Amino acid sequence: MRTFVGALIGFCFLVACQGPDLHSFFVDTGQDKQPIALNVGAVQVVSQVSSFDRLPHIENQLPVSPEQALTDWAKNRFYAYNTSSPIKARILIEEAYMTQEDRKNEAWYVFDNVSYRLTYKIVLSFMKGSDTLYSQSVIGFEMEEIPMKSSLTKKEQTFEKMMNKMIQKVDRKLTDDIPNQFK
Repeated sequence: MRTFVGALIGFCFLVACQGPDLHSFFVDTGQDKQPIALNVGAVQVVSQVSSFDRLPHIENQLPVSPEQALTDWAKNRFYAYNTSSPIKARILIEEAYMTQEDRKNEAWYVFDNVSYRLTYKIVLSFMKGSDTLYSQSVIGFEMEEIPMKSSLTKKEQTFEKMMNKMIQKVDRKLTDDIPNQFK
């Protein structure tokens, strides 16, 4: 009987020590959508995003960086179908940053918050040699604020929500505004 009680207590301690279920981080980069065929000879994805490893930048702490999410989105959404065309499409990722700012509150009864800002700038250009035939850009940001003492799961859900909003806005703007001559 003693060993049974000891085993039961040990089992209870082990069950109580399990880690929390973590949220699976998913950014919809268009892998399930029909790719858009462009009447160009090549589609080039280029990133000019600088790498920062100090606060307020937190890109390197995210499961998927904003730069990687935009790169994956561009590669999943566009392809060249006219390989003999001298025109090429270039998707330039100029900005893709996630920063945080602590927002301390004066009142003791109000939570201190952390404000997250996701800033992005993407330029889609159609070029023939070194001449730009058409260019359009999407510039924007997403902001969210959560309490400083939020769990890791809550933070990752916030980051995921912000990145998916960014992808949706970029996708809608760039795909809707492509001139018919390049489709």
